[in-house]
Amino acid sequence: DLEHELPEESARLVATYLKQYQPLLGDKPGPFLFPGRFGPPKVANFLSNQIKRYVQAAIGLVLSAHDFRRAGAKIFLDERPGHHEVIRQTLGHRPNSDATERYTGASSKASTKLFDAQILKVRRRDPKSED
Repeated sequence: DLEHELPEESARLVATYLKQYQPLLGDKPGPFLFPGRFGPPKVANFLSNQIKRYVQAAIGLVLSAHDFRRAGAKIFLDERPGHHEVIRQTLGHRPNSDATERYTGASSKASTKLFDAQILKVRRRDPKSED
């Protein structure tokens, strides 16, 4: 399992979700980010299918939950060409060797912060100013 500190902006979005929307998802309050209707958490495959159906209905594209990871990686690499190691560490992909893992593991927090900062920069960009 990957554990990363959320940027402040993302943490505020999660807090809003937890306060306003999560209580609407199930009959019983619980500790789960995505509770099922009757208490236990939604299983990953079920949640992924719900996301896929919602996105398709909203914008007409079929995107899985994993596609959002790929999109984030593409956006980051478009902005920072050649920084594949940041993606590898942030997304938790296995290195080519155990030696690489030992020497790069300590920088994964910095890689994640770099990734988050770039995605937030793109998110905040005014599309009108790019014409």
